[in-house]
Amino acid sequence: MNKKLDYVSASKLRLFLECPQKLYYKYVEGIEEEEKTVMIIGKAFHERILEGKNDEAFESLSKTYKSRIDEMQEALEREPLWKPGKLEKAEYEFDVKMKNGTTVKVIIDRLGEFNGENAIVELKSTGNLQRWDWWFAENSLQPYIYPYAYWLKTGKILPFYFVIVTFDPKPKCKFFRKQCTEDDFKLLEEQLTLLQNSIDTEMWAADPQERKCQECPYFRECPAARQKEYYSF
Repeated sequence: MNKKLDYVSASKLRLFLECPQKLYYKYVEGIEEEEKTVMIIGKAFHERILEGKNDEAFESLSKTYKSRIDEMQEALEREPLWKPGKLEKAEYEFDVKMKNGTTVKVIIDRLGEFNGENAIVELKSTGNLQRWDWWFAENSLQPYIYPYAYWLKTGKILPFYFVIVTFDPKPKCKFFRKQCTEDDFKLLEEQLTLLQNSIDTEMWAADPQERKCQECPYFRECPAARQKEYYSF
């Protein structure tokens, strides 16, 4: 089996639920999405805050965006909530097996005391907080998969925090908290099992929908999208 498919993760499940063909193109064909400026800014900011250094992503940015990352860090450090307590682990990577043998892999940005409680914390950056509110509500799976994997590993259900910092038009911060239950995990297990079955049987059926297809980075490769009248190639 393709080594990239020998475990499931939040990103794989997201692609699978959007359209199995997207999972196929990224992890079987190895076609990467074009790296946009917003993605590079996110990587650079992530490295600055969690590692305390500037990486290659930062050095590739223009002077304007480098200054914006400085402003984002200043905005985050002004937030009273961004006063984390005792840190247990940073960029904590581990994998754990479900009862059916499926391997779940996660990388937690920060594990430790946050906002007066022991929690899982994920740092994000975005160009538009209003749009990210919608994205968070509709698509994000990390608030479920990360606590789920930690629960399988330790038997403890921790709250999950998103710490979001925007860079456009002016840096500001927002915090989201999610507390999962075992009922949430049961639903998640059903989705992860469907994903694993699709991987095992190599079933990558496309699910073409106009909005999804128009936003998909793989629509030019996808034969299902080509069949739709709303495309002209």
